[in-house]
Amino acid sequence: MGLIRAQADMQLVGDSERAADCLSAIANLKPDIALLDLDVPRPDSQQWFAAMRNQSPHTKVIVMIRQDSEERVIASLSFGALGWLTNRRLASHLPQAIRKVHGGEVWLPRRLASQVLERVLQLSSLS
Repeated sequence: MGLIRAQADMQLVGDSERAADCLSAIANLKPDIALLDLDVPRPDSQQWFAAMRNQSPHTKVIVMIRQDSEERVIASLSFGALGWLTNRRLASHLPQAIRKVHGGEVWLPRRLASQVLERVLQLSSLS
């Protein structure tokens, strides 16, 4: 993650491609932000998020994926992710997304944010 290392206000404290190693690193390092690549095979995402929250409740998660999907965005947000980036946008948006999420904001591409809000409104009108 040379992109993170190039930022004067950021420090990469760990990197793992295996879900179990990732959870262990988060438990030990307690990072402010965890980047989760949904394209890397792992057990059920909901279970992963629950385990991560148990290990390090203050760690905020930004999800990365090759191709966006409204369903996956909604699922990730419902599990606790606060940011969402496609891999093609990493170079231009990752540092800004990390700063925003670290500052307490949610990071979503505008198109996806609109779709998610529309979906939430549809779901709330059903109840």
